[in-house]
Amino acid sequence: MEEENLEGVRILKEKRKSRKGKYAIGDFHLAGIVPVTGEKLDFNLPWHDSLIPVGQDYLAIEHAAYECACAGANTIWIVCKEGTTPLIRHRLGDWLHDPVEVDLVSKNPRSTKSDSIRRIPIYYVKIKPIDFERRESLGWSTLVGAINSFRMSFRISKWLAPDKYFVSFPYGIYDANILRKKRHMLRSTKSYVISHEGKSVVDGLHTSFTFDRDVFVYARREVRKYKTELDEIFKSVTLDEPTKIEVPWYHQIDCWESYREYLASEEQVSKHKEIANGILTFQKQEARRSFKLIGAET
Repeated sequence: MEEENLEGVRILKEKRKSRKGKYAIGDFHLAGIVPVTGEKLDFNLPWHDSLIPVGQDYLAIEHAAYECACAGANTIWIVCKEGTTPLIRHRLGDWLHDPVEVDLVSKNPRSTKSDSIRRIPIYYVKIKPIDFERRESLGWSTLVGAINSFRMSFRISKWLAPDKYFVSFPYGIYDANILRKKRHMLRSTKSYVISHEGKSVVDGLHTSFTFDRDVFVYARREVRKYKTELDEIFKSVTLDEPTKIEVPWYHQIDCWESYREYLASEEQVSKHKEIANGILTFQKQEARRSFKLIGAET
């Protein structure tokens, strides 16, 4: 494991020296992590708690994935149990359009670039059965998503290894469109934390944040000390003095009472008007947002 960490640091240094490709898309790999498997909430639904609606035809897991897309993530990694994956994948699909590029094309319906909008692939990572009820927490799911995204990307090419990780939780609701103007900041070597009224993930809130390999190594050590709470694991994000991005409003929906407060509040989130289950509304043809198998009919 130590050799793998040293190799990862060497790769990051080589990637920073490289000047090939566009910095916004090519050289810098921002991996979006959406931890789903965690502590059982008090909703007691027949499906997973991350599938609760936060808007009209808009689920909490969709909003978390949309946050990663607004932040400029190159890939999105959903960490959930194997039995939960089929339903979440049926809703999310295998990829998500970049909302910034979608808006640019939608403003010009005659544009010929509608077929070349960047697709953000979604990967589904399962928790090992040995971790059930032992390390089953959002903090551990975040680390599982980070290590799997690094290993799978590294096996394809060392140049695809993530430079930074952006974590988005299904149970923290705020206006994700704020991240569009901040994506050039999030896609950098500096660490950022989404905060509300001065509080962030280190205070127990389910707000988004970025971290690198140094924070990952420190957080993994905390998990080995049988720490599972978010504020206990990710106190290490203060090691590199992250910059706070303050949001005007925020709602945490990790229990029924807080969920009722969100539904009764004036602040609401809605699905992007140009994206409906992965289908661009300005395109006449309809296609399911999933990749075809090799040799399968299109």
